Amino acid sequence: TEEQLTTLVDKAYSEDPELEKKENQWVRRGNLKGALNDPKRRDLWGSSWGVSRDPYEVPNGRADTSADWEKWAQGYRHVGDFVDCSDMFYNGDGSHDDGDGDANCERWAAWCAYVDPYYAGGEYDEYFGDNAAGKLDCHKPDSDWLLLGCYAQEHYQWYEQISKHLWAIDDYEYVVALAGLAYMTDENCQGPYYDSSNYEVYFGPMPVEGGMIMMGAYSDGACIYPHEQTTSTYDDFFQGDGVDLGSKDQGQDDATTEQLSEWWYDAQEYTMELFNEVYSDYLYCTSCMDYPTYQDGYFIGDDGTDDDDLINQCWKFYSHDSFNLPVDGLAQAAMQGGVTSVTYGGVSFGKTFDGQYSDGGSRQSSGAKAASYQ
Repeated sequence: TEEQLTTLVDKAYSEDPELEKKENQWVRRGNLKGALNDPKRRDLWGSSWGVSRDPYEVPNGRADTSADWEKWAQGYRHVGDFVDCSDMFYNGDGSHDDGDGDANCERWAAWCAYVDPYYAGGEYDEYFGDNAAGKLDCHKPDSDWLLLGCYAQEHYQWYEQISKHLWAIDDYEYVVALAGLAYMTDENCQGPYYDSSNYEVYFGPMPVEGGMIMMGAYSDGACIYPHEQTTSTYDDFFQGDGVDLGSKDQGQDDATTEQLSEWWYDAQEYTMELFNEVYSDYLYCTSCMDYPTYQDGYFIGDDGTDDDDLINQCWKFYSHDSFNLPVDGLAQAAMQGGVTSVTYGGVSFGKTFDGQYSDGGSRQSSGAKAASYQ
């Protein structure tokens, strides 16, 4: 009852005036003191930020897409990759940056956006400050975060957009990301090549279990059917152009250049193990706000942390060839085996990945984030 709730809130404030204890974070984040004392308060079982609080309503885990959501309350996660040959997403929009823009059998990255219904206005510190009350855990099946929607983005664009805005030019992650992109290229399917047995072989990004990818060998020109006879891999035919971190990658000392080269060439192999490791953090819930924000390896502004400099990564995704992913598209993607578990409208698709019930990867750790920013 409201009387019982008031008693609990008053007790929390009397014992912990600053609401610093973990067991009292529900009071702070729900701003319950203000709600209970405001004579014009909203009905506690009514709606807040588009979220129903009716205890008898069957939850569907969906957020109100017509509501305005604070940018820091938004997060995203990579769900996995898939192939679509149905022209499901093309409607004349988008830049078609994957290869020649042919809508046949395109590679796509599936991602989902979420909102934190209990966001309390703490911005960066809400999730990354000392003793942060908020948790970036929208990847967890039992998370309180609500689904805004799921989207399909052109495969190469997905990985490229992350690489552009989240790392410094001499970071290991940046080098591995760019090496992987240069290695797989933006083509959906490459070939034909001929192996030592004179089999015709094609190569293209292949979604694999756990939200990972590799450069797979195929028997057809659309890169749909895995080649069951060849023993060749993409490495047998790939010819790279050397380290290329962009127009500003000159000027490092010899030791740094040697290290960057080692990272670059180690990343260019057909299992794409190092590339997958770098991007595996984004299978976990990630803030839409890039903090700090980079542009092609360099801070935007002085240190990439001023509010005017921050990039909303979810907007970046959506503005660069992302399309709404309908339920049948999500089901199709899940059937191919490369999609991790996601619940949409009460229905679960895909397979749970190792760590999906944990709090997250390195980008969800406040300690790791703070150290990298320092």
